[in-house]
Amino acid sequence: MDEKTARDSAPNDRSAALVTATRGGVPKKRRRPKSPELAVLSRPELKLERPLSLFPGLSVSMSSSLALGPDTLLRVMTGAGTIDWVRKSAPGYISLLRKLAYVTRKEHALSPGLRKLVLTEFAPLHKVLPKAEIEKSLDDLEHIIARPTSPWAPLLGGMQADGNLRLDDTLVRMCQWMVACDEHAFYLEDLVSSGQTAAAEAHLAPLIGEACEAWLVLNPKLAMQALAAIEVPLMALARLEYEGAEADAGPGIEIQSSILRLLEPDARPIGHWVSDVCSLAGCRNLGELSTALLRSGATYRAGAVSHERLKKWARSKEVAMPPGAVGAVLMAVPSSTSRDMLTNRFGAARLLTFLCDLVRSSTIGAAPTWPEAQSQIRSRFAHAFQNQAALRSSRSAVHHV
Repeated sequence: MDEKTARDSAPNDRSAALVTATRGGVPKKRRRPKSPELAVLSRPELKLERPLSLFPGLSVSMSSSLALGPDTLLRVMTGAGTIDWVRKSAPGYISLLRKLAYVTRKEHALSPGLRKLVLTEFAPLHKVLPKAEIEKSLDDLEHIIARPTSPWAPLLGGMQADGNLRLDDTLVRMCQWMVACDEHAFYLEDLVSSGQTAAAEAHLAPLIGEACEAWLVLNPKLAMQALAAIEVPLMALARLEYEGAEADAGPGIEIQSSILRLLEPDARPIGHWVSDVCSLAGCRNLGELSTALLRSGATYRAGAVSHERLKKWARSKEVAMPPGAVGAVLMAVPSSTSRDMLTNRFGAARLLTFLCDLVRSSTIGAAPTWPEAQSQIRSRFAHAFQNQAALRSSRSAVHHV
């Protein structure tokens, strides 16, 4: 399965009526689907059976029927939403948009200087916001710029224009895959809305058919609408890890997943991550780690990173450790290479924590226990990683023919 795979919201009953989404429109009820796969092509808002336990207040938005929305994924992995990311990486855009808001409300006139500044600043985004459209909106305040089809597109455009991010950066590549997922979903939705249900089924089954079957065994009560929100991030994470490991591995070396260890049953993902920090800091337990952090002067929110705080984060039963605390916790690790690795690994641990939470929140009826949900996620991630190995092997065989 490649990066364009995913699924989304659908009725709670896997054989319930198919609901397709017109982009930005009101979902329309259509005929009952012949296959459970088609039930994923539904409204892009994920309706949970119960609130997330470790991410309170987080809205699980979908950019399409096959991809998580950018604000949700960014908040899970970095702790900051889309607007927060823009404020940090491109503060000039926020200031510019405020000035344009005054013009739109007719509180100020559009000066030649502001017009020139707008065209200059938004030039890197012309692939998603064409210059002609921007000029029309400046000349006619009633003109509404057509929004990019995928909510990920403008974010990707901004990242590609950011001189501080390489085009092979993990976040950039994640955005590229999510844009591809959206394009794939919109194509499938167009097939269904035009009555080409059989073509949609044929196109979709190879992508998510196996996942549907697997979840019917792992968790028969998992709401179909949650499948894409769970499967696509797992596939993306597996691909990221495999490609990174493949680049570092020598010829003939079998590539193993290190992320899979974060899902071992003896601890939750962030608990395993904290254990990794202990090991690389030369500490035998959390008590020694808290002492090392105290000596290093590490603080989080004006307080020491205490033994109790570390235990709370490692347990992950009340709250998911915030990304903002990572820098403080890693002050005990002497190697900069290890700190960089652990920073990236924390993003994976937090994402896996979210996906376990999402499985529990999206199960109809009684929620699975956390160990059960984590076991289900572990099974699916292992499969996604094995798929990457198989894909690479088949492509390598073709190249050598």
